[in-house]
Amino acid sequence: MKNKKIAIIGAGAMGKKHAQTILKHPDTELVAICDPFSDVMAQEYHVPNYKNLQDLLNQMTLDGVVIANPNHFHVSTAIQCMQHGVICLLEKPLALNTTEALMLLQCTNSCWTSSSPQ
Repeated sequence: MKNKKIAIIGAGAMGKKHAQTILKHPDTELVAICDPFSDVMAQEYHVPNYKNLQDLLNQMTLDGVVIANPNHFHVSTAIQCMQHGVICLLEKPLALNTTEALMLLQCTNSCWTSSSPQ
């Protein structure tokens, strides 16, 4: 089986924990970090750091992303990723309020079938 190419969005403590987990799993490959303020994590794991999410999505072929950026960016980040057909794992909280959660649900329903991107 081909390794799943995973990027981490957010280079804070939770992003680092997820990176360590990805590196331990035999079927996953950490291929990029996306964080506008830090190159340190990307250098540590020998992967490129994208300062801009749109650049990451346009330039990399990803099987999934871990969204571990600041909470108030979770929904907008997930929506951008899903619109590019990328599977998302969101760190908690999923959303900051019901309105954001409903936006996320609406995007999920429009971008995905039951098991894969449309």
